[in-house]
Amino acid sequence: PRGVKRIDVKSAIEMHKAVLEQENIDVYIMTAAVADYRPKECINHKMKKKVSDKHIKGLVLELRPDSSQKLLLDKHLNNTRFIYNKYVEQYLNCLKENKVPNYKDYQELRTEYEFLEDLYSWTLQQVKFQFLKTNKINRSKRTKGQKVGLVKFRSKKSHSDYFYTQSVKLSYDPDCKSKSYVKIPKVGNVHFNCKSIKSEFLNGKIKTCTVKRSKTGVYTISLLGEVDKVCEDRVDN
Repeated sequence: PRGVKRIDVKSAIEMHKAVLEQENIDVYIMTAAVADYRPKECINHKMKKKVSDKHIKGLVLELRPDSSQKLLLDKHLNNTRFIYNKYVEQYLNCLKENKVPNYKDYQELRTEYEFLEDLYSWTLQQVKFQFLKTNKINRSKRTKGQKVGLVKFRSKKSHSDYFYTQSVKLSYDPDCKSKSYVKIPKVGNVHFNCKSIKSEFLNGKIKTCTVKRSKTGVYTISLLGEVDKVCEDRVDN
């Protein structure tokens, strides 16, 4: 239009500079939607995907707990199964009544059931998270026509007796069994049977752990760790 001076810019910085350069302006009318953030570094070509020098590796150890540690492990296993079955019961009842379930978190359950006070908080929290995750996956499979049943109660005799935990520390000394243990929160230092553990796993970071109890009463722990990648073409001296 007549009397309009047009200034072309390509970035918010150029726009800001162009506005400040104008003199003798009585009124500003601003309509531009300027981004809140700008890239730290501008590149004129497509960036290549960065390859991480870390990867996830698993390790399963057979635990050798003493009598007091067995009681603590059983307490975690039994109480997490109790909470899980409470969620299943509430879900099935709401399904019959056509209601949306409102599951209690671990803090509310601790207030209601005093025997949950001695359990690790993160372990209790994972019960609800894993239950909702499994229920959501099964529900989506049923909508696609796949034959997947409803969530079931956990039985004490079932082989699926387990609980999740974190903040676990691993110590291993091939020459001294007393220095080879797994430190589990609320349980203590539990010794294990293992012939050897690779150094890259010992130097890595343990992300999550799963403690299981078999039908025969054998306790195992599955460790999921983030370790450094090792070159495949290395030569052993």
